[in-house]
Amino acid sequence: MKQIVEMVLHSPLYEEDGDSFISRDAYGHLCTVTNALWTPQGRAFNGVDSKLQATSALFSGVQNSSVKTIGFWCLNSTNTGYGNCICVRTGSNTNWQFYRDTSSFRLKYISSSVADTGYDFVRDRWEFIAAIINGLANQVQVFANGLLVATMARNFGAGNGGSVFSLGFDNNGVYTKSNFGEVWICNRRLTPQEINNIYLTTKWRYQ
Repeated sequence: MKQIVEMVLHSPLYEEDGDSFISRDAYGHLCTVTNALWTPQGRAFNGVDSKLQATSALFSGVQNSSVKTIGFWCLNSTNTGYGNCICVRTGSNTNWQFYRDTSSFRLKYISSSVADTGYDFVRDRWEFIAAIINGLANQVQVFANGLLVATMARNFGAGNGGSVFSLGFDNNGVYTKSNFGEVWICNRRLTPQEINNIYLTTKWRYQ
């Protein structure tokens, strides 16, 4: 994926085969991966103890941490359990979180309360999920594979810089059995066209 200047975090997991690495963004966050098997398309998370975490303050220096865009490639397996996708959270204190709900494979979002995107993951297929966050307007727009699937009146939580960033783990005991190809966070709201362009230019890797 073409580097975006405003990236706060970029971890292309298909390039990182060690247990720890420095993220590819300008901030250089130390990321650690636990028990997630490396593959040429990313990392396979086992749903038991696999996780990626970057414990430094991701949003240090960002003028408004509630205004940003999140994106990640994932492949959800045929297990039917609850699973965290991506979050900033310390224990039971959730700043923000995207997760897959039980048997429906439904994508949901939580900050102060749970919001259902209405989108069901397609099992065993790589998908690109992105969200444009406008905390100033209490709005979250969610995209799947370049297309808008939900516009929700939700905030983005508070204290985003001081909590733990996690992929595949909610930092409160819940893991997910999924594959993740890459994850990035940008400190501005991308346009829907920019999100679609990222999807189109990166999807070749996940065929």
